[in-house]
Amino acid sequence: MYPELISGIQRLRDHLAALTLVVVGILACIAPSQALAEWDGGISGGAVIRDGVQSNRLRLSLTNQTRPLSHNIYADYIFGAGQDAYEIGYRPRYHFNERVYAFGELNFRVDQQVGIDRETGETLGIGYQLLQSDNQSAFVELSGGARQITFTNTALEDLSQPFGRARLGYTQLLSDLARFQFSASSTLSDAFTESVAEVGITVNLATFALTVGYRVIDQRAEGQDAISDDTVTFSFNYAL
Repeated sequence: MYPELISGIQRLRDHLAALTLVVVGILACIAPSQALAEWDGGISGGAVIRDGVQSNRLRLSLTNQTRPLSHNIYADYIFGAGQDAYEIGYRPRYHFNERVYAFGELNFRVDQQVGIDRETGETLGIGYQLLQSDNQSAFVELSGGARQITFTNTALEDLSQPFGRARLGYTQLLSDLARFQFSASSTLSDAFTESVAEVGITVNLATFALTVGYRVIDQRAEGQDAISDDTVTFSFNYAL
């Protein structure tokens, strides 16, 4: 048990060190004199139950909401169940007005539990804010890009091809302290499809927020059995 824990901590340290270098580089390029003042950070940690197996989750994020160009950098790490999973990404967004925006995303992901040894992706798209009020918001996004996937099943050839994606999200304020969130996306390419749906409730407490979420992923690759993965998360979120 302890060697696995130590190994997981060491891997997490390496991943966070790499993310820190990326963050510092981006901040230096974007706004050297005002970077610290314009960026907000958050950290969340908790338990994850994937197909009945409990793991631990750590998520870090940095956000700059300055308009017209805003930025989001994130790192998500699930560990402790024998098959670690993590994702690191950067998502800029350019707002044309209050409703229309363009966005891009660069990400790197490893998730062996759903058969992905490693995945890199590049995305460009357009988004539209359907609703925006004090109590609710909704958006829809259409995007395209390219992804490169190496599967854990070595009998499968590496996948590298363009894809299209549709995504929508909805947030409803339930009370002064609680909100409901929903998102769904569908990614299509010639040899690979992925559908994701996620719901969650966040409750704001005195110094942190508590989130309970549920996510379902369905993946289908040519020559591979369909993979369905469901995840329940319990996390505590702190603003940095």
